[in-house]
Amino acid sequence: MSKEKFIAVFAIVGGLVIPLIFKILALVIPIFPLTLLYTMLVVYPSSIFLLVPSSGESFFSLAFIIAAILNLLLYTLIGTAIWLGLFMKKYWIAGILGVVMSYLWWTLLTL
Repeated sequence: MSKEKFIAVFAIVGGLVIPLIFKILALVIPIFPLTLLYTMLVVYPSSIFLLVPSSGESFFSLAFIIAAILNLLLYTLIGTAIWLGLFMKKYWIAGILGVVMSYLWWTLLTL
């Protein structure tokens, strides 16, 4: 698989499909259980922008679009680092990304 194809698939699945799944779940489940909320924050960290309740928003609200774009950019960065770290044998890049992402997710989950 080429670099561009790997990164594009990783970014689209992680960056766009995951937000759409959680948006549909939000329509079905009016109040998320705490475990589902934490899962959402781990796999869709830019969803922190959607935690402020708003009334009467459409399915594709501006906040959702911004959060999905940020998530797409995040997963593009992660996909690029995974490609460089694993397929180009630059393990230090994957290691640095792992440490940085672990710290950011720990910070996000302890808010």
